[in-house]
Amino acid sequence: MRGLDDPANPYLEAYEPWDLWVYMHEPSMLEAQGLSNVGISRDGWNRYSMSVDENGFPVPRLMAKRDNYERLKHGSDAETEAGRCTHSIQALGAMDFDLQHRMQLAEDALLGEYMPEIPQWLARGAPEWAMILPDGEVVSYGPAGSMEQLVPGLISKERDCFYRYTPEGRQIDRTEPGQLWLQLFWDVDSVVDKYNGDKVYFFDRNGYLIVNDADTYKPLAVYDLDGSRLGANHPLDDRDGTRYYKMDRSELVRAFKAQQQGKGRST
Repeated sequence: MRGLDDPANPYLEAYEPWDLWVYMHEPSMLEAQGLSNVGISRDGWNRYSMSVDENGFPVPRLMAKRDNYERLKHGSDAETEAGRCTHSIQALGAMDFDLQHRMQLAEDALLGEYMPEIPQWLARGAPEWAMILPDGEVVSYGPAGSMEQLVPGLISKERDCFYRYTPEGRQIDRTEPGQLWLQLFWDVDSVVDKYNGDKVYFFDRNGYLIVNDADTYKPLAVYDLDGSRLGANHPLDDRDGTRYYKMDRSELVRAFKAQQQGKGRST
């Protein structure tokens, strides 16, 4: 890892105070300051990460997150396609509360900028995770609604299902436990049954169902959101991936607040 103040560092003017903090609390930097057993977490300590590019320069956290969101926006998989970030460093310590708060607000604002508009009804009763599709419909894992009302009488079977809602929050459909969320839109079970016994696995990306060969890891078939079969080599990056991004409960609430604050509204 190269130093932040290296004259060749392309991010020299882009670091925020929290970036400097993370860099200075990376284990080797802490050891250089005379601290021992720096890999052992202490009371009040948290872990923070910072991406590093192919040339060894730490990438500012906001810049790295924007890279991920840009790849999602253009249909790429931010979790597997590294872009400028090739590895990361980990930091340990107790970041000052005010600094941590400012960092979280900045990251939330970026999240709210890239995510689809979060409806108030979804933020108020945020499920375990949800995605907002291009037409505004919502798919959630677990039902959306007031958690005070849901939790006491909610049985496991209901929590382990996917739900489909109109943009206004009216429930349209629900899967059975064990079904894929795409079952909300077409008969995915018939395709799963078709490959029963074959060495395949199923996954979804950008609203497509992909049937992959378990030995070669290559797609055998691709199905669209309406159930139509497409060519096995159909491009999966032709949709805005932020519309199929599974926002967990915390991200939903934070993105909603950031979007409201960006409009000058209180939450």
